[in-house]
Amino acid sequence: LKFLGRSPCPRCLVQKNTIFNLGAKKDRYIRRKTERVDDERRHISIENARKAIFEFGHSVLSTAVE
Repeated sequence: LKFLGRSPCPRCLVQKNTIFNLGAKKDRYIRRKTERVDDERRHISIENARKAIFEFGHSVLSTAVE
């Protein structure tokens, strides 16, 4: 997890400023609507970020990783 990130969880898109909504009907609706998709595009993005960090020595906060 990135320090000072907007989301407390790496697996969902819940943002820290909406944690108080957890468990509410609105929260369930938003979670279904903004569910992350684990597709080929996402795999490639993750692979490129890992290469930038581990092979090229870029910082996690660098634009190469974003």
